Amino acid sequence: MLQKYIKNIQKIMFKSIIGLALLSPLALGGPSPNFELFRPQDNTDCESGKGKWTASTASQLTTTTSALMGIRSCVFDGAATNDFAETALVTIPIFMRSQTCVVSYVYSGGDANQNISARDGSGVLVGSAKTLAVQASPIQDSFSVTCPSSGSLKVRITSTANSAAITIDEIKVSVINTQLAVSSVAITGTGEIIGATSCSWELASQTTIANFPDDDQCPALSSATGSMGQLAGSGTDNRPGFRISSLPAGTYLFIIDGPMGCVGGDGDDICTFQLFDGTTVIAETTVIGATMGTGPAHLMGVFTESTGRSNVDFVMRGMVGDSGAGETPVIRLNDDAGTTPDQDADAKLKFKVIRIK
Repeated sequence: MLQKYIKNIQKIMFKSIIGLALLSPLALGGPSPNFELFRPQDNTDCESGKGKWTASTASQLTTTTSALMGIRSCVFDGAATNDFAETALVTIPIFMRSQTCVVSYVYSGGDANQNISARDGSGVLVGSAKTLAVQASPIQDSFSVTCPSSGSLKVRITSTANSAAITIDEIKVSVINTQLAVSSVAITGTGEIIGATSCSWELASQTTIANFPDDDQCPALSSATGSMGQLAGSGTDNRPGFRISSLPAGTYLFIIDGPMGCVGGDGDDICTFQLFDGTTVIAETTVIGATMGTGPAHLMGVFTESTGRSNVDFVMRGMVGDSGAGETPVIRLNDDAGTTPDQDADAKLKFKVIRIK
């Protein structure tokens, strides 16, 4: 009963703060802190194939590895009036209801016979649709609507006639957080570790918090931007984590997404995962039971750097609550083409650091 209560509290807290996770440099005068509607598992970027998407004709929606962002993008090729493809329908959080919401996306291709719109749970148009003018090169675009006062929301691409194929990625619905100083917000760095065969960081029966060990089966950090880079700066340290080369004094938001689980044993124990800089716990989450097949775990934490540092290593660590049950904290990027997220060819551990003031 206690474990079920803890899990429910975690879900409530996660839904309440997930909007802090991403920043979108929209056409609003530069990067701004946003609350987001969609979560990574809603797959609005088609990183996990067509899952969570719906199309009027299934064959008209495909994906491409010639991606605009990440490793995969969505492709829609409507053939007639009212052909469409749309994202998952997501409940509108309380803090986004009746607010000015910004729909943003990256796309290329398309023509004047296609538009993009926000739709409520009944498929009714919210605000106005925007025509997707042909783009030979990828661009980031956006438009604003007033989010409904209740219910759910999704984003739809619609053909008004036979149209050219459009490649689209990174669809977001955001509401601006006006309580944060926009001028001081910036992405410090991002990066990811992409799945590989037999890549699995494990801490078998570890009842005290400890760093995950190096695993030579796991690749190095890739797609790094800004000040983020490989641990230890050598390119050979394959632990789950990253290095920030320059961390000036300020307040930072850390976000980690990836397939983390508490596996083996009786399936109902609690595993703890942390991000640690050698002195301070930056972010922490707990996972109950064998959750590797249910989707990624999320860590978020706000950390204040008081003096400023260089070449700071941030590593993942974990522990299990009861070694007697034989359970193990695991971060598994096992690219074995299985059916669960940790066995998916696109399994990855993502890191993002954002300076918020």
